[in-house]
Amino acid sequence: MWIKRNWIALATVAVLLPATALVIGGNEWRDYTTGRPVDPIMPDPSGQISLGDTHFSLLDTTLMRPQPETLPKGVRAIEVTVHVEPANDGVSCSAPTLVEASTGREWSEASLRLVGASMPQSLCAGPGITVPYELRALYAVPEDAQGPFTIDVVIAEELPSFARLPLPEDLETVRERY
Repeated sequence: MWIKRNWIALATVAVLLPATALVIGGNEWRDYTTGRPVDPIMPDPSGQISLGDTHFSLLDTTLMRPQPETLPKGVRAIEVTVHVEPANDGVSCSAPTLVEASTGREWSEASLRLVGASMPQSLCAGPGITVPYELRALYAVPEDAQGPFTIDVVIAEELPSFARLPLPEDLETVRERY
């Protein structure tokens, strides 16, 4: 008898309770992902990534064997050069991060140079630079890091999307440097 009298209220609760959970959960998920790089943009067949009006492409990757006095034992250096074609009003982005795709380990740059831009800094050239330039970053990684590796570049205005440039699987092209 009680169920017959209250079936409308029970049906309303049965519909509204999951709907409320979905709306609240969806809003929390959106807030969580809005300020974080969670949506990688991979290169097109030509090797270029378009993020906003800025274009990124990998130019060169070098595994280097530095002199013993420049890096601690068990550490190797990877130099990466990224070509950047900024938007018409320039671009501000974080320094690129080297990521070991298989484990998720990340490394910040040990040294970074902008070639063709008017100012050296550890971010993309900035809003004032509108001409293409090369971003060269050097990473000191432990010898046990096997790869495959990617370079992640984040532009705050484009989050949650970010540029992910995969490095070649074979990093055995060794240049003696330092």
